Amino acid sequence: MNADRFDALSWALSGGPSRRRLLQALLAALAGDALGLIRVEAATTCPGIGGPRSCKTDGDCADCTDAVCQANACRRPTGGNCRRNRQCASGRCNRKKHACRGCPAGTIPCGGHCVSGSSCAEVDPSACSSCASSKCITPCTCCAGSCNSQTAQCVCLGPPSDCSDNHACCSSVCGSDGKCTCTAPDGGCVRDRQCCSGLCQANGRCAPFCPDGRLRCNGVCCPDKADCVGGECFCEDTHQPPCGGVQCCASGTSCMGGGVCLSDPN
Repeated sequence: MNADRFDALSWALSGGPSRRRLLQALLAALAGDALGLIRVEAATTCPGIGGPRSCKTDGDCADCTDAVCQANACRRPTGGNCRRNRQCASGRCNRKKHACRGCPAGTIPCGGHCVSGSSCAEVDPSACSSCASSKCITPCTCCAGSCNSQTAQCVCLGPPSDCSDNHACCSSVCGSDGKCTCTAPDGGCVRDRQCCSGLCQANGRCAPFCPDGRLRCNGVCCPDKADCVGGECFCEDTHQPPCGGVQCCASGTSCMGGGVCLSDPN
């Protein structure tokens, strides 16, 4: 029985209640405790929001509804439900609206704080867990996936690849079906790799997919017939950046600047 129900029951007793009133208070308290037990049982797979040392990957927080793992605690991104500051990735909870606040301009949510910069190294799967580096050189290890010994780059699995644990997936979430999963558009997020669309917006929500099934690269939708290489869009045929950043010139044409492709002279 929690403190609120105990106080209510104590008040009923101290006021010299009738038998009917006492019975109502007892039944309400007991029913409340029964419901509380049911709620706890239903949420046993969620380690709690904001509790210290409650998670290692986002997958540990998958059953906590709109939560991610930061600084070893399940926290909610901007707009997520909260009651305390520590429950938010930004460390800022609007207690009147019960919603996590965003961070001031120039800062991002990171482990219960707002930090300067454009990325939170601690939860970036492409960075080392102990070093702010994109290389997985000893003693640094990958936050997600494994280290390629030849390139010293972290390599992880994207959805819907088969997985056996959260650490293998770029999103740090291995679903109950044994497949790497990701957060759908408009779902809560703190980093790009967490989103199926490849972009976590400033409002803490995953962006929509790029139109026409195009690939998103470092937050930008690549033109048709372009791949993402090293965080930049490159045309498949020419292996050059898209003309004006908007299109890949067809064979027999050249980029004249401003996104204009003209036929090559005969």
